[in-house]
Amino acid sequence: MQARTKLQREIVYLSNTKLSILNRDNEVWAYNSCLQHIAYATKHKFNCLTCGEKWNRGKERKKCVCPSCDRTLSIINTKCLTYKQWTYFCSLEVVNDFQVIRYFKIVANHKVGREVFVSIDEISQHWLSENGKYEIYAKLHKYNGYLDYWKNEFAIRRKIPNYYGISLYDISVSGCCPDYEVLPKYRKLGFKGNFGNVPPLNFFMELENNNRFECLLKRKEFALLSYYFGSRGHLVDRFWKTICITFRNGYKIKDLNLWFDYLEILQNLGLDCLNAHYVCPNNLEDNHTFYLARRQRRDERQRKKDLIASIQSYEPTYYKEKSKYFDIELGNDEIQISVIRSVQDFYEEGKELNHCVFTNGYYKREYSLILSAKIEGKRIETIEVSLTDFNIVQSRGLRNSKSEYHDKIIDLVNQNLSIIKHKIA
Repeated sequence: MQARTKLQREIVYLSNTKLSILNRDNEVWAYNSCLQHIAYATKHKFNCLTCGEKWNRGKERKKCVCPSCDRTLSIINTKCLTYKQWTYFCSLEVVNDFQVIRYFKIVANHKVGREVFVSIDEISQHWLSENGKYEIYAKLHKYNGYLDYWKNEFAIRRKIPNYYGISLYDISVSGCCPDYEVLPKYRKLGFKGNFGNVPPLNFFMELENNNRFECLLKRKEFALLSYYFGSRGHLVDRFWKTICITFRNGYKIKDLNLWFDYLEILQNLGLDCLNAHYVCPNNLEDNHTFYLARRQRRDERQRKKDLIASIQSYEPTYYKEKSKYFDIELGNDEIQISVIRSVQDFYEEGKELNHCVFTNGYYKREYSLILSAKIEGKRIETIEVSLTDFNIVQSRGLRNSKSEYHDKIIDLVNQNLSIIKHKIA
């Protein structure tokens, strides 16, 4: 997009005339601090992917030290010969009262036996003015599930967020160059070069306008800062007073996801989330398990109450529709078949045979008659008979399977369908 406003034209001019070139020290820092350092391991050799050195493999371990470049390397057991990695880093500069965030993409191409080839390209700039306005001056960013690339020349770019409120130019960085410059107001608010996995633009905008964010930064709670910008960041605001209790008691939260889940359980149980006894447990996992079981027991009791209420509310309707069939008794010396006489019996039938006769509300089916087949008082199968065409719709035993008496039950019901027809007439 072409520069249109006075602010945009000023930014384009300053970017082309006042910004410095990334120096060699920062390039070395970016490679050393922002990328992985790896050794490919074969059966007998270690291969340093930084300098290309090869040496004999020693005993098994997770790390090794290259004898040539003296770099500590992570070991990957593989027969591959190449490796490519890339990431973003930033530098901070102050130009004419603008806070400038410059983004660079560093790409490292490794090959066994050769020195690494590194390329660094500047891809974007964020210009923040003293009055809180900002502009994006960057290359065109294209991103989908397969490609992530930057092309064309630098230009003013639109600040259009996607569905999740994130712009293509909100970039998370692996680090910030150590010789950074920031406006005095950001130093006063506690910034010391660490963004805590938060995109730098969002970091500065939030730092200036959110006192909770400033508090977390000054306390060096970088895990919480990062969590604040995640999909569950609303929990930081929701439980802010509880977080302050942990600060006051010197409690360190080791697993944020588990701790916030634990707080939601406590809140659901009506317990005091401002009491250090609850919110600063010595063993978070054990406390989470204990109160989760307590909540599950309570929820189970409530489900049973709701179930009883549901059964009791439909009993009169079921009795009115099906009571004329209650005296039907089919059977022989072995099998006894009778109509299910209450909604409570539907519940017991479904529970004993582990099928859906109660859950799917068969007692609400106006044109179906449900019978239960028993042997010596034990439920064997549940039979559904259509009251429109007087056919057996289905007969199900334990876990919807057919029992060994299935054929006998079907024959017995078919022989006595005239009794059911007579009841309707």
